[in-house]
Amino acid sequence: MTSDPVQRTLVAGTAMMTLLAGVTCSDRQPGETEILSEESAFTIPAPDPPPTEWRVAEAITAATQAVAANPASAAAWGMLGAVLDAHSYFPEAVASYRQAQSLAPDSFRWNYHLAITLDREAGDLEEVIALFTIAAELEPRYPPVPYRLGAALFRNGRHAEARTAFERALELDSRLTIARRHLGQTLMALGETDLALSHLEQAAAENPTDGAAHSALAQLYSRRGQTKRAQAAADSARRSSPDLGIPDPIRAEVTSLGVSGYLAYKRGQAALEAGRLEEAIALFEIKHEVNPSDSNDYFLGVSHQRAGRLEEAAKYFERAITRSDHAYSHWQLGKLKIEQGSVVEGLQHLRRARDSRSADGDLLHRVGADLARHGQLDDAIQAFVAAGRIDATNSSLETDWCGALFQLGRIAESVEHCERAVQFDDFSARAHFHLGLVLESDNRAAEARHHYERAVELDPTSRARERLSPRMP
Repeated sequence: MTSDPVQRTLVAGTAMMTLLAGVTCSDRQPGETEILSEESAFTIPAPDPPPTEWRVAEAITAATQAVAANPASAAAWGMLGAVLDAHSYFPEAVASYRQAQSLAPDSFRWNYHLAITLDREAGDLEEVIALFTIAAELEPRYPPVPYRLGAALFRNGRHAEARTAFERALELDSRLTIARRHLGQTLMALGETDLALSHLEQAAAENPTDGAAHSALAQLYSRRGQTKRAQAAADSARRSSPDLGIPDPIRAEVTSLGVSGYLAYKRGQAALEAGRLEEAIALFEIKHEVNPSDSNDYFLGVSHQRAGRLEEAAKYFERAITRSDHAYSHWQLGKLKIEQGSVVEGLQHLRRARDSRSADGDLLHRVGADLARHGQLDDAIQAFVAAGRIDATNSSLETDWCGALFQLGRIAESVEHCERAVQFDDFSARAHFHLGLVLESDNRAAEARHHYERAVELDPTSRARERLSPRMP
């Protein structure tokens, strides 16, 4: 008898399915179990390839056994589909959802989950639209349905119908920012650019990390000849997320069934972001059990650090560094050591983060800012130079770079970098404030006043207000 827990679960599950089925069929496909009832035959899809994690194998086996025990149950088929869906076995999930939907054609859930999973598998778009339409009729007040229907209609070139669907989604929930962005993009396709601009600007303001909204705005501004706004929007798009998720409690029921190490890792990140630290730690420990990695050790370190367990945090950061000289772990460990009073050791880790081949532009910028904060201005500028090679139009980076040069007395270079910061983002109060400071120190008071006033205009709480005085020209 095998001792491997995955194989144990799969063997036991296969034996149970055969027992419950009572029959086998010579023409079934490999990896499938056929169940016969008096009315018809049902084929239970098996995951291909089989899961390698025992938790996943156990969950799928339990759902499969439930179908084998009651093959006429739409709920059992739907649950099997959901478990398969949660673990990215999408073709098998589609087959299970189809069976559930055929047994309960008026079920909102099975129509909805089938539509989403079929869409993800690039299934027939007309069928996807038809299923979302049925779901919308069955649950007319659930905002994600018209949103998803609108997205499918848009991809099918049916822009007027898509507009109606997105407007319905926003009517049901005006906070559904992703629907507003899609409405703006649809209005662009329909040639209604003024209304499109209004919706896209609102979407970008409501969620500044929506890269697609910024990208669409860049196109609109460019068409209107607003070059500076177009460049700023394009820069924001490049630094933002490619897409957003959608709050969808019904779909969350599916994702909650996932028990793989990967899903534990993703849930751990969400729990960490939400401040649920003990939950995050437990989930990252599951991921470590399945597949240890430097990034998982890093997030375990961050979780313990935020929970105030600094020694535990240091242990995980060191483990990540041992695995791969992990740049982000050097950065966090450096800050932790400085906080504990080991300044020299901490600065060494910050420099190692800066010099790591895996350091990205964002990390280099953060490390530079930390080095500058601790008076290591030459080291900080090295980090900013490296970050600038990766991200050449980052206003915030240029502002920090300007500040470090200013502290070193390199005024002309400081002015140059602050001017670049304003050029890259004319709507940054911080960039205008810093440019005002360096211009004032260079005896260019009239120019400084202009940027102080602009900073206060953009942010009434800006410290630039304190620099303005009646004596300044």
